[in-house]
Amino acid sequence: MPAMSDLITWLRSQLDEDENDASTSHQLLCDIYDLDVDLNGGDPTDPQVCTCRVRRRLLDVASKRAILDTILPAIEQMDDQIISEWGSLGDPPCDEVSLLPKLLAAPYADRPGYLDEWWPPGLTRTATVDE
Repeated sequence: MPAMSDLITWLRSQLDEDENDASTSHQLLCDIYDLDVDLNGGDPTDPQVCTCRVRRRLLDVASKRAILDTILPAIEQMDDQIISEWGSLGDPPCDEVSLLPKLLAAPYADRPGYLDEWWPPGLTRTATVDE
């Protein structure tokens, strides 16, 4: 069974690809990008300048990276503190440590390298949560 770090490494590469694709498609497809950036030096991600949704796509990538860089380590630190104070009870004290990256990776399940074991429990392939 691959380690959670394999999933996180794979997910980071998907985020890099998304960021690159968003920037490339923005430069190729957005008329405002050419006019404002090339002629006026404007910020193409400013929603007042461009309406092609690249800003939302780039913020989505940045938000997911922030979760991986900030929230996930904080959860892991809480787990470590629980184990040091209470000992291990056999199960991970906080399932969110493994669930969070699985949830972030689920939209990329159709990409090469995604492993079925990474699919988050409780989430169906039709994007609804079992209750």
